[in-house]
Amino acid sequence: MAINARLLGLAQGPGMPLDLAGAVQPAIDKMERAALRERQLIAAEGKAFKEAMQEREAFSAKLISQYKDPEFKGVPSQGISWLTSKAAQIKQNVYNIAMDPSLGNLQKTLLINEQKESVNELKTWADQYKEAGENFLDQTDLLSSLNDSTLIKLNKMRQAGEFYLVEDKAVFEINGQTIIKEMKDLPNAFGLIEQDHKSYNDILEKLNTTAQKQAAKGEGMKAVTFEIDKAIEGLQLTDIQYATLAVDQLGYLADNEAGVLLKQLGVEAEDFKQYLSEDIADGKIVDDEKDEAGGVVLETLKKFVNDNLRLATTEHYNAYYKRSTEDPSETQQNKITVVNDATDLMTSIFNKMPTAIGGTQSPEVIDEMITIIKGEPVFSTEAITNPQTKKDLFLSIIKKELPNITDEEANTAFESKYPGNPMFFIGDIGILDINGLLNVYNEKLPSSRRMTNSEMKNILNNLTKDENINRDFSQ
Repeated sequence: MAINARLLGLAQGPGMPLDLAGAVQPAIDKMERAALRERQLIAAEGKAFKEAMQEREAFSAKLISQYKDPEFKGVPSQGISWLTSKAAQIKQNVYNIAMDPSLGNLQKTLLINEQKESVNELKTWADQYKEAGENFLDQTDLLSSLNDSTLIKLNKMRQAGEFYLVEDKAVFEINGQTIIKEMKDLPNAFGLIEQDHKSYNDILEKLNTTAQKQAAKGEGMKAVTFEIDKAIEGLQLTDIQYATLAVDQLGYLADNEAGVLLKQLGVEAEDFKQYLSEDIADGKIVDDEKDEAGGVVLETLKKFVNDNLRLATTEHYNAYYKRSTEDPSETQQNKITVVNDATDLMTSIFNKMPTAIGGTQSPEVIDEMITIIKGEPVFSTEAITNPQTKKDLFLSIIKKELPNITDEEANTAFESKYPGNPMFFIGDIGILDINGLLNVYNEKLPSSRRMTNSEMKNILNNLTKDENINRDFSQ
């Protein structure tokens, strides 16, 4: 529709022309500013995106560069092949993680650290494998003859790398037999039985030292026998130690004694070795409480080991024993008789005693001890009294002599005259323990025949070592 110019002129006012451009310019300027801001925003976002991508790529490159190919020096070739293949896979894992756009930097760092741990595990495996090879060479002389040839060959091939790989398994070919082992298990010896005789040898060395000292002094085997029995009682060996001791060190299968056990089991010597080798693979000869054959074998081997310990110590004693070649003088013979008589007396009393001599005992026990002592001819005529009777007699006498003395003073006088709380009295001598009893006996002897303190001490020491009388019933 045409616009009425006159009307437009009237609307604009008199003398003012119509300015269409001026009317729309503000809107155009506004639109241009908005477009400019949008272009600037897009440009900024593009720059930030580019910078972010560059930063991500730089971080990924840094992660990849931090991965170093591990070195596995000194490992046999087949071990190297397995290690390098595992390391190559880890390296690929590191690259894949670093370049994965779906992962953040923190996630990438954590996952690559896990891959680094896998590398450390490979290094540890390599070190253990090399160390196992060195140990195998060192332990060759310690291997038991109970190991079968196949097992020893397997371990030698394990260390030499004489196997081929099938994924993570090592495949061995021995005399037409195929044996498969996990590669991760290669640093560990495959069931080899080692000789471990240190405990036995240490005990034997101590017993031989005791035997040599006793023999060099010309003394009897009594003390040595006691030490042997004590050592055997305390000998704590594993089933494997008993087996290797008997077979490897003590030659059980070469000894006539083995024939009895082999006949009982119905096997030959080599079959028995095979039986032992298989039976102690788990460290035990007796597999369970129903394993009667295992029980017989273990107890037989223990007895054989113990008997050899006793025999070896006795032979050592005999090798150093020095018996006097001169006939003892009459004085020496008399002294020997005195010591022997005293030993017999003390042994007799000790074996009859209901309690050890010493300590605080009930009146009934003391009366029984007095009866036993008076039963020995040498003490039969002695006046032996218990403490209470002796004390009553003493207090009665002192109060007659000193009428004004108090009970407390009288008791103090008794304790001062007879210190140490004697168990009983022989005459006016308070007996505190077995030493006192032996002293009284010694004093009864003629002065020329009396024993020295050293001789009496030796008698007492030997008595306390006798297993039949080494008892403590003190209350």
